[in-house]
Amino acid sequence: MQRNRVQLDGHLAKAPRRSKSPVGIPHCQFWLEHYSSQSEANMARQAKLRIAVVASGEDLEQQTRLLEMGSAVTVTGFLVSHMGRDGLAKVVLHAQHIELLN
Repeated sequence: MQRNRVQLDGHLAKAPRRSKSPVGIPHCQFWLEHYSSQSEANMARQAKLRIAVVASGEDLEQQTRLLEMGSAVTVTGFLVSHMGRDGLAKVVLHAQHIELLN
């Protein structure tokens, strides 16, 4: 199977954290909060989630430069499971494109 693509609108729930890897690759990490109404079984369902987002590389460094807490964005990317320090796996959205909406 090859398909792993996600596009999600939301707001930054916390200020982004920026860093560089030991070899100089820029990283930006933030929490994205999403709220929407979706149709499921012909009924409206409130969809709410908070997901960690990682944006890596020089191209995405340009796209994340203006991000701050509360920014509205569309993030397109793929999902990966990361092992937390507590030994529990969490799903992380690895961004390939970020569009600032506000």
